[in-house]
Amino acid sequence: MQQTTKKKILIHGIKNTSHLKINQGVAISLQQRGYNVTIVLFDFDQQMIRSLRQNKVTVALMAPLTKEQLQLWNQRQQEQTQGPPISLKMWNIAMNYVNQVFVDQISFLSHLKDQNYDMIIFEHMLYQQLIVNYLEIPIAVQLMNGAIEQDLAVKSAEPFIHSSHFNLVRYLVFKYQRHLGQFAERSTVLATTMLQHTIKLWILVYQLYETLPENLQPIITPNRYQNLTLILNVEGNNPPMSISPDVKYIFPKFKQQISERDKQLSPELQKFYHRFNKIALIAFGTASSLLPYQLKQMLQIMKQMSNKGWAFVYASQVESLPINKNEREAFFKRYPNIIQMRFVPQQTLLEHPKTKVFINHGGSNSVQEAMEAQVPMIIIPRYIFDQDMNCHNIENNGRGLCCLDMLKIPSLLDQIDKNPQFKENTKGLSGAIKLKRQDDQDFEYWIDYAFEVGYEQFRVKQFSKMAIHRFIDMDVHLVAYSLLLLVIFTIIKVFIKMVKMSFKFLITTYRR
Repeated sequence: MQQTTKKKILIHGIKNTSHLKINQGVAISLQQRGYNVTIVLFDFDQQMIRSLRQNKVTVALMAPLTKEQLQLWNQRQQEQTQGPPISLKMWNIAMNYVNQVFVDQISFLSHLKDQNYDMIIFEHMLYQQLIVNYLEIPIAVQLMNGAIEQDLAVKSAEPFIHSSHFNLVRYLVFKYQRHLGQFAERSTVLATTMLQHTIKLWILVYQLYETLPENLQPIITPNRYQNLTLILNVEGNNPPMSISPDVKYIFPKFKQQISERDKQLSPELQKFYHRFNKIALIAFGTASSLLPYQLKQMLQIMKQMSNKGWAFVYASQVESLPINKNEREAFFKRYPNIIQMRFVPQQTLLEHPKTKVFINHGGSNSVQEAMEAQVPMIIIPRYIFDQDMNCHNIENNGRGLCCLDMLKIPSLLDQIDKNPQFKENTKGLSGAIKLKRQDDQDFEYWIDYAFEVGYEQFRVKQFSKMAIHRFIDMDVHLVAYSLLLLVIFTIIKVFIKMVKMSFKFLITTYRR
């Protein structure tokens, strides 16, 4: 389908660097398809702005915070990261963003509301949902660049939830625990779901009323849900979960905006890969890194395992290995099978047959690239959300190992090295990713579909206003189990009566 009329689309994403790049790709693609696209930018990245404007995308720049507003922001951020446990603290931190958008930048938001957009593309953060409520744009498309788990069903008010499904908020409440046992894990998931629908929801609503000005409080409670959710992922890359018809997986083509030059191996890397045969790639993304003590541990691990035939490519734009400047040259001469680079063509290295394992934080982009290249992973999750989920999922499916203690990396490397099943287990998902690349039902297809066909046929409306006890079928289960107990009680009662009658008959017969 090709859009011919100039429908107006607003893209309002979040400030994270990787998200901005994805939204940039989305904006340019839709503009080239014939839509009139406006994208909201928070930071003045001149290169990104220039690229967008060259492609005729309208850029709406949020004014920077004043000095006083910035001081208040920092003060609130400091206050709200202290005190309560992280499971409650997350809402406090979210309120800071709500305050920034709806208090500090409300005039900018009002201007957007006057533009009469036909569609808004937004992300899954709390303040993003409030923006959707405030702007009242007819079609709301949620773009998810991350984990797909129970929270999606909770936010969509849809009943596709079971205690066996993965729930990221559980990790905030109960912390990450491996091999917890099926019953204990399902119990904590169910408890988390109940918390999300009750106490956490009440706290959230209360804090929103405390944060938002009175004239904006009506946007807190309307039952406005996204018309369509587009997941930048591939089926199988997430723990299995039932999803609504209004949720579509699309290939995350906007994540990998790299030039052909970025795919080339430098002469130094070519020489390194020619020399060694068993290489571990270590990379933690452009914005993430190891903590200082972890860096020291990683350096010791590389030195230790280099004596066992392993070679290491350590890539980071954030920090360097903790080696004294005066000793660097001597160090790399002593350990020629360790190389440090600020940038590596990650996808190219993963596709190289000599790359045997990929050590990373478990971000969705890294996981997809590794699985497509059939490279087992050792995941060291640093942040909550998709890293923990990917860690859990990769290990459960035998495609790698989850590492919560870096000192165990040597034994994990040995496990992967000695067990070819890890690599074998990646083949099915690798094929699915390659096939998804060719899928015609891509991002642009579903945006066209929303305009030309509509989306109402996807919604599961009967569940959107249900109370929690109905939402998870507690009332139905209560009646069903009560009836079952009644039947069991009746059977037991009849059985006892029959036993008594039998004894009575035997005693009577014996006396005769």
